[in-house]
Amino acid sequence: MSLDVVRGAAAAVERDSSPRVPAAGRTTRRMSWRELFQISVYWLAINALWGAVDLQILPARVTDLVCGALVDEACLGHERAIFAGLVVGKEFATGLLALAGALVALLVQPVAAAISDYTMTRWGRRKPYICVFTLLDVVFLAGLASANTFLSVFAFVLLLQFSSNAAQGPFQGYVPDLVPEEQVGIASGLMGVMVITGNVVGIAAAGVAIALGDFRWGLAAVAVLELVTMTATVLTVREPPGSAPLRRGASVAESIRNTAREVVSHRSFMWLLGSRAFFLVAVSLLTRMAQFYMRDSIGLSAEQAALAVAVAGALILVMNGLAAYPSAALSDRFGRKTMIYAACAIGLVGMIPLIFAGREPFMTIGTVQGSSGPIQAIFPYGGLAVILVGAGFGTFYAVDWALITDIIPKETTGRYMGISNVVTAMAGPPSLFIGGAIATVFNGVTFGLGPRVAFAVAALFYAIAALLLRPVDPRRWEETGGARGPARLPATARRIPRAPAG
Repeated sequence: MSLDVVRGAAAAVERDSSPRVPAAGRTTRRMSWRELFQISVYWLAINALWGAVDLQILPARVTDLVCGALVDEACLGHERAIFAGLVVGKEFATGLLALAGALVALLVQPVAAAISDYTMTRWGRRKPYICVFTLLDVVFLAGLASANTFLSVFAFVLLLQFSSNAAQGPFQGYVPDLVPEEQVGIASGLMGVMVITGNVVGIAAAGVAIALGDFRWGLAAVAVLELVTMTATVLTVREPPGSAPLRRGASVAESIRNTAREVVSHRSFMWLLGSRAFFLVAVSLLTRMAQFYMRDSIGLSAEQAALAVAVAGALILVMNGLAAYPSAALSDRFGRKTMIYAACAIGLVGMIPLIFAGREPFMTIGTVQGSSGPIQAIFPYGGLAVILVGAGFGTFYAVDWALITDIIPKETTGRYMGISNVVTAMAGPPSLFIGGAIATVFNGVTFGLGPRVAFAVAALFYAIAALLLRPVDPRRWEETGGARGPARLPATARRIPRAPAG
């Protein structure tokens, strides 16, 4: 990507981010299954990256850096300083790291998405960012693999957040750019499958690497996956020519105000973002606290916990694969909101058994030869509740994304989808920060109680997510004539009929 392209795109955003002409409608050309796969496969790599880093490698590495040779309960009260004499628990230190990374995502992703809306190159408007910043991901993954202090881990995680979100922001505009209305549900379901599959691939790769004694193999695996899927995306996706039209004469400050005013005035979009945030924080409280839960609450060793988290990820994958596509199809018949309500209920019911689960009884999965001898891989039967959580998450992710795509204007998808993905990116770090704070307080009362209380908070967040969904008007942007407020519709009008093929 040339410097002139970057300067031209940046100047375009500075001139103004509001369209000069009426929105062009969504494309009507149906996409083949192969094309739908091509615009979805990079989701696999993005989520494998953060599944490995956030859910396995960072908790394990921060525990090593904070606790040293001390394990689990013995570390309590004997933690090492992470910076300039600052001493905190391992969960809270991991939460601080994740929260700082989320702030980078908050700044980078919507800016990159908006700039890509106005970029014009022979590659298209999204591909240059996907290519360049994926290559930087690989560089920063190598740095993370060599980091051996908390500050160096901190630095490379922030750099990785920058590059990953600068690629993801433009990439997530492909469905609104390329997919016709009648295939949005299918595309959204496929995207949901890729997201969860990627998370599980990353969790499993890193979990096995940790159990075998060298976490760096997990980072190498996700780096290779990123390069492969980025290359496939750049070579196979056909982007439409041109970019969003612009109006000249606005300052940078005015451009920011215009964008903020447009998004905030879209009240259905804002309510949906709130619902999305609480649902994803609830799920993230489970996934981000899973390793601490397995070690502190259930009593597994570090290696056993890493393998148990990998098994839980596999169960989530199976349920997402079973739930994502049928849920997307059912949402075309019964309405997006109905299916999201169902996802909230399923997730809440699934979270409750985890609050009370114990180590016994457990199933023995097998024996793995670790760096210090054989490791018995076990999984608590109480952990089978993740099947429900996985089904709820698959239903939600497939349908929620389709609902967002329905209600936003099509000529400026980048800014809306960028902001919605910031909510996605921001869900994990605050959940870890919240969970880490809860664990620090309640583990001091009874060791192992903290993660259980965090899961109880997650159950409450599912209920809040359902309440925040109520004011959302589910009609497509074109059907409302651009009306942004929630309309009072009769019950029979709240369903979204299946669009005719062709």
